[in-house]
Amino acid sequence: VFGSVRTDRSLKWKSKNIKVHVTWGATYFPVFEAFKAIEKYTCIRFTFMYDELKNENGINVLYAHRCGFDQVGKRSGKKPNEIYLGSGCYSSSVHIQGFILQILGLDYEHNRMDRDKYIDIRNDSIKPEGFKYFEKGNSSSTKSYGTNYDYGSITHGLPTAFSKSGGITIQVKDKKNAYYYQRMIGQRKSVSFNEYKLINFMYCNKTCSKTKKKPECWFGGYQNPNDCEKCLCPYPLAGYKCQGFLPMSYYCSRITSFTARRQVDFFGFKAHTNCYALVQTPKPDQRIHIRVRRTWLSNQEICTRDYSMLEIKYKADKSLMGVCFCGAVYDHEFDSESDVVYFIYHGYRISQSATIWFNLIE
Repeated sequence: VFGSVRTDRSLKWKSKNIKVHVTWGATYFPVFEAFKAIEKYTCIRFTFMYDELKNENGINVLYAHRCGFDQVGKRSGKKPNEIYLGSGCYSSSVHIQGFILQILGLDYEHNRMDRDKYIDIRNDSIKPEGFKYFEKGNSSSTKSYGTNYDYGSITHGLPTAFSKSGGITIQVKDKKNAYYYQRMIGQRKSVSFNEYKLINFMYCNKTCSKTKKKPECWFGGYQNPNDCEKCLCPYPLAGYKCQGFLPMSYYCSRITSFTARRQVDFFGFKAHTNCYALVQTPKPDQRIHIRVRRTWLSNQEICTRDYSMLEIKYKADKSLMGVCFCGAVYDHEFDSESDVVYFIYHGYRISQSATIWFNLIE
């Protein structure tokens, strides 16, 4: 849901310090890891309580035979919200973060006000009881804070979400990469950077108001509410201005920056490594033609930023998850939206690889 947040005041938490009770049957390490991750990227703090919360606001994490949560945003009155953890999610801190973020007020990504430009909702395939999960937001009930639609959002519905008979209910619209984005939506492996960013817009705007030295954060990064003179950066960026890369695997190439020229050039990744690269144009108004010449990676039902994939951030907004490629891909071509493109490779086996061709668009 990096897409938008609910603006109804009754749904917003009054305090940035929220009480949490984790019932004995749900005391798994990933649960605490999920709350800690949200604290790392936001100003929200969680205080763990021994007793179950009853007549007060907070979050009860309960063991159940299903995975889910009770509602988007804070419950009305003095009632705690509830997260339900079953066998399908209790071991995934990322999945659990999705539930927490929605309780904090993030709406479903596929319900953004601007969704019609990015997806088709196939109403004829939706179960009658599922329509409430596809209600498009409007300017009076949600706010996107200038963020863009993210197919990699952790709160985006699966292609077959609430389907009557297993058919498609959400169909991606994209001229060149619809097939690959369709394989991404509904992922629960990686939290989108903008999901944390939206929580900061909603709750943390005044946290760093007294800081004299405000950082200049590039590529969609934002001011760290826990260290106000530094930036938090979209993956895989790092540095004072988000101008560099996170540390890479030892066997990655030391050459990570390329300049696009008229003639076709290429580079590649291989083996069991996590590597990054960027291609940029000589001038800001120029664009890059990208050709995924070949990938040899693990085939995954949902292809996302995980242990074996190639991700390409070709859109102008680098805070979005890039288009991801898994399995075998040959000669897939598209153009960048800006003068900089980031490439992210996660290899799982020594036999895996990816080769990219690129050139400057005339």
